[in-house]
Amino acid sequence: MIFLLANPDFFGVQRDRMGYVSGMLSFVSTPGAIFGCIFAGYFYDIFGRRLTIGISLLSSSILLALVPWTSPDIFPWLISVRIAFSMFLAVPISNPLSADYIQKNALGRGMSL
Repeated sequence: MIFLLANPDFFGVQRDRMGYVSGMLSFVSTPGAIFGCIFAGYFYDIFGRRLTIGISLLSSSILLALVPWTSPDIFPWLISVRIAFSMFLAVPISNPLSADYIQKNALGRGMSL
């Protein structure tokens, strides 16, 4: 994403503001990731793992493809897409798949790694 921020054809962020803008994008996307992790379990229970992960990965890829079309507005368009992207990308991360492959007596050690 840094190369799009620095490119004058897209966002044209000055070199001395690059750290602030990229840090702000990461900072504001954290609540979206937390929100996605909280509700991922409910979606797994309602729709199943395969459909939930498929929809979240498809949505994440569509949102990632939309990033160049948000230029030149970092606020609010790029931030909105970044929050939604992190929310959808957090769903596969919180997948309870490891419980299917780790033996019951070693599940605690496996989850900690």
